Amino acid sequence: MMTELEQPQDELRYLTSALREWVLWQQASGAHGLPRAERSALPSVEAPQELVEQPMPRPTVRKPEPIYIEPLPEPERTVVAPSRPERIELSAEERRERLKAMAETAGQCTRCSLHSGRTNVVYGIGPVDVEIMIVGEGPGVDEDAQGEPFVGKAGQLLDRMLAAMGFNRNEIYIGNAVKCRPPNNRVPEDDEMASCLPYLREQIELVRPKILLAMGATACKALLGMGGITRIRGKWKLYQGSIPLMPTFHPAYLLRNEAAKKDVWADLKDVMKHLKREIPKSR
Repeated sequence: MMTELEQPQDELRYLTSALREWVLWQQASGAHGLPRAERSALPSVEAPQELVEQPMPRPTVRKPEPIYIEPLPEPERTVVAPSRPERIELSAEERRERLKAMAETAGQCTRCSLHSGRTNVVYGIGPVDVEIMIVGEGPGVDEDAQGEPFVGKAGQLLDRMLAAMGFNRNEIYIGNAVKCRPPNNRVPEDDEMASCLPYLREQIELVRPKILLAMGATACKALLGMGGITRIRGKWKLYQGSIPLMPTFHPAYLLRNEAAKKDVWADLKDVMKHLKREIPKSR
């Protein structure tokens, strides 16, 4: 049997009153909150050893041993030389027609200042597929008037030289380094020769001579890019690495220097020897 104090409503009333007294005491004393136990008074609780975080061990990294791989053999390389453009084969008739057309083109040429004083362009004369092509310096007064190379006194001497070799004018091709007469028969300037050089190269390509006979320093400079005719006279050269070229004195030089004729004759005999032709016995 429960006593009167032990009744639930009495117990609740008691607790409420006690709490009210405690709050009033806190307000009066200026305290607040619940009393806290000292930290040192609290029992220390250690975490189980198995729960304590342990440092992770560093993995041992083994350096891989090098693996030797035998290199593959290099493929064989075939060195192919650059091919030269194929030469368009023209018949003799086509080349003659081409020479004629080039002469007409040269007749209208104004590439250099020589055109202003010319009477005629002296392009060249002769057949194709010849044994000898003669290249001189440039037209003189007579050549400018007639439009044909080597027709003055130097040309007459050239005809005699050819006859001594067993040739006549109609069997060879004759041209000049420049196609127009320089004023007062002076030596052509470099730019004048450069302007005419394409015509000269085209002539040689179309004529296809076996030998080039370069007469005088100007012809040698145009064909070989070098002068000094006294130094190179009588010494075989190659034009563009293919056509044998003999440098010798110009007939006009021989008219002023008779003693040089024997040197030129020696050069001409060397040309005949190269062509495997005999010197005429009448010489």
